[in-house]
Amino acid sequence: MKKGLLLTLATVLSTLIMCICLLTPAVSAQGVPLFISGHVKVNGVLTQGVTVTAGGSTKTTDSNGYYQIAPSVANGSSVTVTATYDGHSASHTVTQNMQGAETVDLEITYSTSTPTPSATATATATATATPTATPTANPNNGGSGGSGGSWTYPGTPTPTPVPSPSATAAASVTASITPTPTVEPTPTPTPEPTAAPSSDISSWWWLILLLIIVAIVAGYWYFTRQQ
Repeated sequence: MKKGLLLTLATVLSTLIMCICLLTPAVSAQGVPLFISGHVKVNGVLTQGVTVTAGGSTKTTDSNGYYQIAPSVANGSSVTVTATYDGHSASHTVTQNMQGAETVDLEITYSTSTPTPSATATATATATATPTATPTANPNNGGSGGSGGSWTYPGTPTPTPVPSPSATAAASVTASITPTPTVEPTPTPTPEPTAAPSSDISSWWWLILLLIIVAIVAGYWYFTRQQ
């Protein structure tokens, strides 16, 4: 009886060892969720609406610039976390070491140009014309005839001076300044943490359990035959 019991235990243990040796490489190759979280800044400001990608997974930062992402990465493999905003990006690489979560903070930096105000000068000339007055003769109505038939004619009229036309030029300067547009982040809903992608590990455990049951039944059958 002891011999049969020992044989059954040996069969079960050998089956377990064989299954573990076979399943360990398969589980490692399938990949395990790597939980990554952090904040993203754009030019020093925590920004909402930044797209974060890693290993095929995509998330968006919330109003506090925070994100959570969980790509599936095989043990010992690396994944690059990339943040993209307004055509600019920043990235960081992390390695799956089976130690749980990783914190990755990213900052996107780029320069913004400010337009120079342009001034346009416009000169407006205003001319005021004053017509020249026509001299009016003032004859000497007091002329008198002299003796011997000689006469004194009226004096020559004196013209009244007229001011010359003058032109006044007024210059006006109009300056137009183009305001710099302010980019406001598009509000997006706060992303909900996504459950880790399911793997086929549970199916492998069912297979192990089935093999254990088969080993126990086989050992019991062998033990009863020895009786």
